[in-house]
Amino acid sequence: MWKHPGWTLSWTMAWIGLILATAGSDKLWRILSRKPGFYLLLAAVAVWGAGPLLAPDQFDNGAQHDHRAVDVLVPLLLLPVALILRFHPHWLEARRGRIVPLVAAMLIAQSLWQLSATANWYRDVIWMRETLAAKSGVVSARSTVLAVDGMEGRELYRNAMGGRFDWVWPCLSIALAPDQNIHCLICSDVYLDPTIRRDSWQPFDPLKPETLPNLEHFGLDFSDYTAALRKLDARHTGSAP
Repeated sequence: MWKHPGWTLSWTMAWIGLILATAGSDKLWRILSRKPGFYLLLAAVAVWGAGPLLAPDQFDNGAQHDHRAVDVLVPLLLLPVALILRFHPHWLEARRGRIVPLVAAMLIAQSLWQLSATANWYRDVIWMRETLAAKSGVVSARSTVLAVDGMEGRELYRNAMGGRFDWVWPCLSIALAPDQNIHCLICSDVYLDPTIRRDSWQPFDPLKPETLPNLEHFGLDFSDYTAALRKLDARHTGSAP
């Protein structure tokens, strides 16, 4: 995680460093509190928050899963602040005017990043629903516009940090299906490789209709999808469907 921190974690660590440096340096605070410094910080917050929109092809969805452990570190990082408030409250009080605006800016930037990431995800949802409505049977993720999605990129590595996410595609295909009749399931190209599929976990095997989940209670019907699989098998074996 520390070797490959990604966009938002890198910005967060750099900003925390800036806060600590500003708290201890009067000269740095004077620079940042002037108009040029203010505009520089404002631009930094905008670039940080708009990261998923500025470079959507570089957005790694899986990195957010990897970085979930950072949430555990937040209370630990606040422990020194609690100790300062207990034993040296005057030191922190004298620097409150520097720390509070920078912390607020960090929270605003992170909120903007979440909004940008959500917009990026909404784009992927639209692409996926269009693909699911237009195709049938098993569809390779890399044969669609979803090939630029950050989640797919890590699947090229067998021992990807945090694990691969090839199992997500069929589940998302069901969750985001445009109607209750499931026509196709999108699958990772890595999973479609039989040498890898043997060692890769899946909640069900999209290539084996008998393993498909029973979702009749929710009104979902896999008959169109299974019919497309039978036609595909018939073409491969050279017999009539």
